[in-house]
Amino acid sequence: MATRRLTAFAALGLVGAVVLADLVTSTPLDPFRAPPAIALGSGQATSGAHCAALPGR
Repeated sequence: MATRRLTAFAALGLVGAVVLADLVTSTPLDPFRAPPAIALGSGQATSGAHCAALPGR
């Protein structure tokens, strides 16, 4: 039981360290330059995702 608890705390600590390192090193997001989360019918072309790799017409 002690090994399982130690492993769980180590995993949570590692996840916390990765999140903290990401927050420290990344720049803040600019909500005015961010792409829309849902762009249905907006006329904008898809980019930067797996759906953007579809062949053209």
